[in-house]
Amino acid sequence: MAEPGQLLSEGTDPSEKKRVQKHQARANVQRSFAAVAEEGWNHQKGTWTEDHAGRVWTRLRDNTFPRIGQRPIIDLHPKDVIGIIRDIEGPVFITFAFSYEHIE
Repeated sequence: MAEPGQLLSEGTDPSEKKRVQKHQARANVQRSFAAVAEEGWNHQKGTWTEDHAGRVWTRLRDNTFPRIGQRPIIDLHPKDVIGIIRDIEGPVFITFAFSYEHIE
Protein backbone atom coordinates (compact mmCIF):
# COMPACT_ATOMS: atom_id res chain seq x y z
CA MET A 1 0.00 0.00 0.00
CA ALA A 2 1.23 3.46 -0.85
CA GLU A 3 2.28 5.80 1.93
CA PRO A 4 0.11 8.90 2.55
CA GLY A 5 2.93 11.22 1.42
CA GLN A 6 3.28 9.32 -1.85
CA LEU A 7 -0.48 9.42 -2.43
CA LEU A 8 -0.56 13.18 -1.82
CA SER A 9 2.32 13.70 -4.26
CA GLU A 10 0.29 11.75 -6.84
CA GLY A 11 -2.71 14.00 -6.24
CA THR A 12 -4.71 11.41 -4.27
CA ASP A 13 -6.31 12.19 -0.91
CA PRO A 14 -5.29 9.30 1.40
CA SER A 15 -8.43 9.56 3.56
CA GLU A 16 -10.65 9.53 0.46
CA LYS A 17 -8.81 6.50 -0.91
CA LYS A 18 -9.31 4.66 2.40
CA ARG A 19 -13.02 5.57 2.44
CA VAL A 20 -13.48 4.26 -1.10
CA GLN A 21 -11.65 1.01 -0.25
CA LYS A 22 -13.90 0.46 2.80
CA HIS A 23 -17.00 1.12 0.69
CA GLN A 24 -15.83 -1.32 -1.99
CA ALA A 25 -15.12 -3.99 0.63
CA ARG A 26 -18.65 -3.63 2.05
CA ALA A 27 -20.17 -3.66 -1.45
CA ASN A 28 -18.26 -6.81 -2.40
CA VAL A 29 -19.57 -8.69 0.62
CA GLN A 30 -23.13 -7.56 -0.09
CA ARG A 31 -22.88 -8.47 -3.78
CA SER A 32 -22.83 -12.22 -3.55
CA PHE A 33 -23.38 -14.31 -6.65
CA ALA A 34 -26.85 -15.21 -5.35
CA ALA A 35 -27.77 -11.54 -4.91
CA VAL A 36 -26.57 -10.60 -8.40
CA ALA A 37 -28.22 -13.68 -9.96
CA GLU A 38 -31.54 -12.94 -8.27
CA GLU A 39 -31.39 -9.33 -9.42
CA GLY A 40 -30.69 -10.46 -13.00
CA TRP A 41 -33.41 -13.12 -12.87
CA ASN A 42 -35.97 -10.60 -11.61
CA HIS A 43 -34.98 -8.24 -14.41
CA GLN A 44 -35.27 -10.92 -17.13
CA LYS A 45 -38.21 -13.04 -15.94
CA GLY A 46 -40.76 -10.67 -17.47
CA THR A 47 -39.32 -11.40 -20.91
CA TRP A 48 -39.47 -15.20 -20.45
CA THR A 49 -42.37 -17.60 -20.29
CA GLU A 50 -43.36 -18.59 -16.78
CA ASP A 51 -42.08 -22.13 -17.38
CA HIS A 52 -38.69 -20.96 -18.61
CA ALA A 53 -38.30 -18.49 -15.72
CA GLY A 54 -39.12 -21.33 -13.33
CA ARG A 55 -36.54 -23.65 -14.91
CA VAL A 56 -33.84 -20.97 -14.75
CA TRP A 57 -34.60 -20.25 -11.09
CA THR A 58 -34.66 -23.96 -10.21
CA ARG A 59 -31.26 -24.51 -11.82
CA LEU A 60 -29.82 -21.51 -10.03
CA ARG A 61 -31.29 -22.62 -6.70
CA ASP A 62 -30.43 -26.31 -6.99
CA ASN A 63 -27.13 -26.28 -8.88
CA THR A 64 -25.49 -22.92 -8.52
CA PHE A 65 -26.38 -21.30 -5.21
CA PRO A 66 -25.18 -24.23 -3.07
CA ARG A 67 -21.75 -24.06 -4.71
CA ILE A 68 -21.07 -20.35 -5.27
CA GLY A 69 -24.16 -18.47 -4.10
CA GLN A 70 -22.60 -16.86 -1.04
CA ARG A 71 -19.29 -16.01 -2.67
CA PRO A 72 -18.67 -12.36 -3.51
CA ILE A 73 -19.17 -11.86 -7.23
CA ILE A 74 -15.79 -10.16 -7.46
CA ASP A 75 -14.05 -13.38 -6.32
CA LEU A 76 -15.56 -15.63 -8.98
CA HIS A 77 -13.66 -16.84 -12.02
CA PRO A 78 -14.94 -18.38 -15.27
CA LYS A 79 -13.78 -21.85 -14.17
CA ASP A 80 -16.15 -21.62 -11.17
CA VAL A 81 -19.13 -21.19 -13.46
CA ILE A 82 -17.97 -23.55 -16.22
CA GLY A 83 -17.90 -26.50 -13.81
CA ILE A 84 -21.50 -25.84 -12.83
CA ILE A 85 -22.60 -25.49 -16.46
CA ARG A 86 -20.98 -28.82 -17.33
CA ASP A 87 -22.76 -30.50 -14.42
CA ILE A 88 -26.10 -29.12 -15.65
CA GLU A 89 -25.45 -29.91 -19.33
CA GLY A 90 -24.54 -33.55 -18.68
CA PRO A 91 -27.96 -34.77 -17.54
CA VAL A 92 -29.78 -32.49 -19.99
CA PHE A 93 -27.73 -33.77 -22.94
CA ILE A 94 -28.20 -37.40 -21.88
CA THR A 95 -31.96 -36.89 -21.55
CA PHE A 96 -32.10 -35.22 -24.97
CA ALA A 97 -30.06 -38.01 -26.61
CA PHE A 98 -32.27 -40.69 -25.03
CA SER A 99 -35.43 -38.91 -26.20
CA TYR A 100 -34.05 -38.43 -29.70
CA GLU A 101 -33.11 -42.11 -29.94
CA HIS A 102 -36.72 -43.07 -29.27
CA ILE A 103 -38.06 -40.68 -31.92
CA GLU A 104 -36.23 -42.40 -34.78
